[in-house]
Amino acid sequence: MVEWLFGLGEENVKRFAKEAMASPRLAKSLKAAFERAATAKKRADQNVGALLSFLNLPTKQDHEDLRRGLEALKGAVTNLSIKVDRLLAEKEISPRKEAGASRAARRR
Repeated sequence: MVEWLFGLGEENVKRFAKEAMASPRLAKSLKAAFERAATAKKRADQNVGALLSFLNLPTKQDHEDLRRGLEALKGAVTNLSIKVDRLLAEKEISPRKEAGASRAARRR
């Protein structure tokens, strides 16, 4: 069937699809088939996840959770680094002001 469709060419396949979808019965059947396929995929994903969990292997969701956690940690480290830099900059300025003030006091 697929080879036959490829043999028809793009325009003929478009025309065939348009005529086929005009049939409410065929459209309803295709919709039901796609819904069953989606349900089957969901079940298969759940079963694979259960198997991987049983084997103590990470799932796709585990990787996604880890990625999100690392992104949050990266943001926290960046914010902390900015705050430390700000504190160090304030500390550098502060001794200079004090040193300048003590020199001025000694000159008097």
